[in-house]
Amino acid sequence: MSERAAALMAFAFLEVLAGIVLRNETLAARGSAEAQMRREASCERRAQEHRSLYAWLASPEQRRIRERLNEQAGRAASSDPNRDL
Repeated sequence: MSERAAALMAFAFLEVLAGIVLRNETLAARGSAEAQMRREASCERRAQEHRSLYAWLASPEQRRIRERLNEQAGRAASSDPNRDL
């Protein structure tokens, strides 16, 4: 009887230990998945910001403004008395 009781207690102990290990692994996996989801959301937010900035820069109005500013800078540079120094 004592051998059976010892075997039953050992089996119960191993079951509890396995349950604790599996629970810890589950919690670690869940934490890792949540961290990955936060990273993914952050990357998607940054990608959206970059897409909107590119769309803003590539818009025809912004292109015209840049061209006008470049022309003004070119005229200012050509009329600079110190440009040949």
